[in-house]
Amino acid sequence: MLDLQNDPVLIRFFWLASFIFTAVGAAHLFTHLQTTPPPLWRIAMSIALIMMGLIANLLMFRRRHVAAFKLMIWGGWVIITSVTVVSGGIYSPNLMIYPLLIIAGGWLLSIQTGIVLSVLSALAIACLALAQVSGRLPPTQTAPISVAATTAVAMVIAAALCAIFFAKSYLGRFNEVRQLGTDLQKSQDQLAYVLSVARESVWSWDVRQDVVVHDRNWCDVLQLDEKYLQHSSEGFTALVHEADRERMREQLRKCLEGGGAYRSEHRMLRSDGRTIWVRDRADVFERDAQGQALQVIGSTAEITERKQMEAQVHQLAFYDALTRLPNRRLFHDRLNQAMTASKRTGFHGALMLLDLDNFKPLNDAHGHAAGDLLLLEVAQRLKSCVRDSDTVARLGGDEFVVILAELKAPVDESIAVATSVAEKIRASLGAPYLLSPNDGAPQGSAIEHRCSASIGVTLFLGQQTSQDELLKQADAAMYRAKEAGRNRIQLAEQLPG
Repeated sequence: MLDLQNDPVLIRFFWLASFIFTAVGAAHLFTHLQTTPPPLWRIAMSIALIMMGLIANLLMFRRRHVAAFKLMIWGGWVIITSVTVVSGGIYSPNLMIYPLLIIAGGWLLSIQTGIVLSVLSALAIACLALAQVSGRLPPTQTAPISVAATTAVAMVIAAALCAIFFAKSYLGRFNEVRQLGTDLQKSQDQLAYVLSVARESVWSWDVRQDVVVHDRNWCDVLQLDEKYLQHSSEGFTALVHEADRERMREQLRKCLEGGGAYRSEHRMLRSDGRTIWVRDRADVFERDAQGQALQVIGSTAEITERKQMEAQVHQLAFYDALTRLPNRRLFHDRLNQAMTASKRTGFHGALMLLDLDNFKPLNDAHGHAAGDLLLLEVAQRLKSCVRDSDTVARLGGDEFVVILAELKAPVDESIAVATSVAEKIRASLGAPYLLSPNDGAPQGSAIEHRCSASIGVTLFLGQQTSQDELLKQADAAMYRAKEAGRNRIQLAEQLPG
């Protein structure tokens, strides 16, 4: 859209046009005043032309450029039409100015202005023709040669100015559009590059037609054929890992129903069979009058590395680095869950604290590598003695803990089950260990080691006893087992009734 108020090219055109109006009016007035008798009608039109040029200059000086141009267009049309009545009617050369006014009005003001000027000019010409045919026009007043020449020169200059400024405006707009196109293409290339580096793709979903359109990054990330650039919503969800599919669909359904933006982190299946993690985000871009979603726009980014890093952080934070068993922090969380479940079901749970009886001599004789191998083997044997729903954790050093959840409701039966599991653990840990600290050592050089365990056992029912108190009870029982000769199982002195 043209900026009539600030475009320097248009402002220069206004100034020149107003100067031409003033100069032509002054030249005509000077000529008419030298004529005997003076043509009053032409003198009046010349004065009107001068006044219009001066007022336009004043408006321009006050930076009211739009008002100045409207005055020159409409005032010029009125003056030209008036002069035509006494200067030949339909044969007047002044009619040639109509096209210039129409073009300028339509170009600078609006298409509607150009149409209105065209209609009025056509009506004026028709009326002049009818008046001339019926003999109702006043006698033609022949203009002096200087007036005719001045008018002709002004028309040529005005036409030249229109052509020059129209061309400048067109070229300026053309260059702006071309530059915008170049900038847009550059921005699109930059965006595509950034999305490619970020492993992110942009997509849109026409809900009515059920057509999902992706960019090329989508196919690159999932190693898909380009036919997947456009597909149905079911074609998309079919690529989502089965375990995450319903959760993803539920998030998308809430978004369509106005429940907020769609956010989902889920696994997707690549064409090579590999599973990757993606972060999918979107929101409804357009709805109909009834609030139904029409178009959804979103983006998908691969976050496999981030998920792997999160898993590593979680592993370091909650699991023992050597045995991969839950560490002290996760143990307390699992114990809290077991105590909460016990309170809900009314079933007892058991807590066992284990300490290896012959661990330090192995470290002293064969080094920490052998000790680490022993701890790894102990962890495996402990896990093989309990259910998947139970917890085996390493608290540090050669100290382990076992949580048995949901035992029998009667305390005697719970004690019997816990004791039976503890005996199974004691027997398993007491079996010989064959340890090979050096991978390159010849066969037959493995270290045979025997290591028993002292086990303290306590029970809990709900959250009647705190975690710290339960650990104290199990620890005290474990030390009594050591004092009694080691390789033993000892129940806590205080058990829930």
